[in-house]
Amino acid sequence: MNSKHTIAALPLALATLALPVASFAAANDWAGPYIGAHLGSGQQNSTTVDFSGGGSSDSFDMTGLLGGVQAGYNWTAGGVVVGVEGTASAADISGDGNCPNTAYQCGAKMDELYTIQGRVGLPLDSVLLYASLGGASSHIKATREGPQNFS
Repeated sequence: MNSKHTIAALPLALATLALPVASFAAANDWAGPYIGAHLGSGQQNSTTVDFSGGGSSDSFDMTGLLGGVQAGYNWTAGGVVVGVEGTASAADISGDGNCPNTAYQCGAKMDELYTIQGRVGLPLDSVLLYASLGGASSHIKATREGPQNFS
């Protein structure tokens, strides 16, 4: 039996601490570098699929915490803010459940998450309305445990 695991996590930020790098700037000055820390949680429903011809599948939930750092830089030009930000997170998001063949236990664990994104925004006094686009990469390990002599 082969298993395919499709897993993604969407962190829910619980806290963010922004630390200015150079000096304290005016509330509506969005230009310059910044660093911060984050703490959050992740939740995902994962699916295992039996590709041996049975066509069966099963699912299990993954939950856990993540935390890390982010850093970025913003530029202003002509009343528009353009920026880039990267994050690195350690994670403990995992779960397990029955494989399609219930003699086995399937599971997965995510232990790292990295993101990078760009943004374009419009500053309105002390608020920045922006759109962003980016990508993410994570390290996820899928497992299958069961009887050694099962065929």
